[in-house]
Amino acid sequence: MPILLTLTPEQLQLMQVIFVFVIMAALDIYLVISLKRIIPKIILILVSVLFLVAGIFNLQFFALFLGLLYLGSSLVFIGINVADFTNRIANSSAPMDRKSKREQRKIYDQEEVANQLVTAVTNLSKTKMGALITIERSNELTELLRNGTQINAPVSAPLLTTIFYKGTTLHDGAVVIRDDIILAASVYFTPSTKPMAGKVGSRHRAALGISEISDAVTIVVSEETGRISIAYKGNLQPVPNDDFRKVLIEYLFAKY
Repeated sequence: MPILLTLTPEQLQLMQVIFVFVIMAALDIYLVISLKRIIPKIILILVSVLFLVAGIFNLQFFALFLGLLYLGSSLVFIGINVADFTNRIANSSAPMDRKSKREQRKIYDQEEVANQLVTAVTNLSKTKMGALITIERSNELTELLRNGTQINAPVSAPLLTTIFYKGTTLHDGAVVIRDDIILAASVYFTPSTKPMAGKVGSRHRAALGISEISDAVTIVVSEETGRISIAYKGNLQPVPNDDFRKVLIEYLFAKY
């Protein structure tokens, strides 16, 4: 190109630095939005800014080192959060595609599933057994199930109560339900880093985390107080025991 031929080597090098920095900045924006932990975000932004400074001052070896460091850090952070990224990509499909896929699922007794959930959660709340129950809606959570234990059993209050009993090996993680089937237990979600008022436990942060990347409905029972909360689309709502059935049905049967 004629314009490039008129530029000095220093100007060409500066253009290359700016071009690479623009790519870094674009990736920074995506990762800052997607990553939930603060430290990785700070590292990526700091390294990209230092790269620009090193390039402007013609510190070639330092800029090359920072570029490689940035690339390596990005791959590591994406690798650590690969399940969340995969789920985000899957959930970004068109609403009509998600609706069509959902309509292909089997017909089941929704009222009976709600009854079993209400019975189980009410018992867990009364006995102060901590619990985390996630019910799929239009976004499938298949990728996240790989870190859990496969169950594939019908939803039932006795089974849910047994899973979250402190003596079992499955009580720490989440139960994931699709339609009327418990797919897996002891599933771990990336916790949310969203600022929250008061003392918030790991179950509540995990519930909020999965609600930030999917439209699943997640029920949380506090181990300390027995209080029930529901996480949905990035919000965590405390629910009185007397209103739990009504609120649960509103969430589960709402339009996608």
